[in-house]
Amino acid sequence: MGEVGEAVCAGVRLVATAAGDLLARIETPLAEALVSVRRAQVLAYRPRGCAEDLLFIGSRTAFRPGRERMGGVPLCWPWFGVDPDGGPIHGFARTADWRLLDCAPQSDGVVRLRLVPESGALAAWPHPCTLLLEIRVGATLGLTLETRNDADHPWTLTQGLHTYLRVGASDRVRLHGLDGRCYLDKARGAPVAPCRQQGPVSAGGEEVNRIYLDAPGPLWLDDPVLGRRIRVRARGSRTWVVWNPGATEIHRFADDLAPEDARRFLCVETVNTASETLNLAPGAASRIGADYQIETL
Repeated sequence: MGEVGEAVCAGVRLVATAAGDLLARIETPLAEALVSVRRAQVLAYRPRGCAEDLLFIGSRTAFRPGRERMGGVPLCWPWFGVDPDGGPIHGFARTADWRLLDCAPQSDGVVRLRLVPESGALAAWPHPCTLLLEIRVGATLGLTLETRNDADHPWTLTQGLHTYLRVGASDRVRLHGLDGRCYLDKARGAPVAPCRQQGPVSAGGEEVNRIYLDAPGPLWLDDPVLGRRIRVRARGSRTWVVWNPGATEIHRFADDLAPEDARRFLCVETVNTASETLNLAPGAASRIGADYQIETL
C-alpha cells in the first residue's frame, strides 16, 4: 500500500534502498523504529528518551537477495533450527519477499503495521496457509506472527522470533526468569542430557546456545554497562532460546559479524520448538508473539 517516499499513515514513511529493500521508517511521539518490509524484519526500535536502540544489527550485515540481515528480529518459520528434510535453517519466511498490508495509528499513540508474504512466496510450501506479521510500535514494541491452516489436513509447525538484543557487554549482562528451568544445551560439544539453570543466565567467551523448556516468563535482562533493563513477555510460547556465538564461534558468521560483535548482543528468542512443536488442524490458527520494554536500572 502507498507509494515510496510518501507517508502511508501518520508517522510512517516508505523508503526504497539501492540494494532493493523497502523500509518503513516510523517516527511518533512515543518511539522510532525501522522495519524491512521486504523481509518482515524489525531492524531498529527506540522509545523516546532512550539513548540506545533495543536491537543489535551486525556491523557487516546488509540486505542481499534471498537473505535476511543478521540482527533485529528475523522470523523463523515454518520450522525453527535445522530442517530434517534439508531445507534452509530456520525456514524460509525470513528470506521471502513480503509486502505491507496496512498501517494505522491507534488511539493510544501506537502505530500498527501488518505485513504478509508476496503472492507466490509460499508456493513451495505444500500446505495452504495464511501468514501475517503484526508490528506495534509505541512505548513498548509488540510483535505477533499468525499462521492459519487453510488446508484440508493437519500439519506441524515450529517457529520463532529470533530477537537480537543490543547489550553493552555480553559478559556483563544477566538474564533473569529462567532459574530452575530445564534446558537443552545445543552448543558445540555440549552434553546431550537436559540441564537445569541455576541463577541468572550469563554469556562469556564461549558459545551459549540453549533451549529452555516450559518457561512461561516473563524474562528480564539487566545491563549495567548501558544502565538499563529489558523486559520480554512471550505470548503463545513457553519455550525460549538464548544464543550468543562467543569468541569461539563468531568466525562462522564472518559475512555478517565482526569479531567484536559477539560482545554487543544476546539473542533472547520466543519460540515454539522441541517439546512445543505445534500441530495445526484444518482451519486452526497459531499466534506467537512478544513484547519488549526498556527500563532504567
